[in-house]
Amino acid sequence: MFNYEVIVNKKCVQLDYKYVAVKYVPLSKTSGKVIMGVNIDLKLNMLPLTILEMVSVSFSQDFFDNIVRIS
Repeated sequence: MFNYEVIVNKKCVQLDYKYVAVKYVPLSKTSGKVIMGVNIDLKLNMLPLTILEMVSVSFSQDFFDNIVRIS
């Protein structure tokens, strides 16, 4: 659909994002609240939940930095 080929690096853990749902609630002209839901398949059952949370926060920050940059 987007004509994008995923580059697989065998040295890294590959994450499988099933879906990303985003809700933005404007609070004022310069601020807002973001609620984001992500379904990530780590493909490793032994990783602790803190790593999943770190990945989710990092993804969310990068995602919204890119949105702000292109808008």
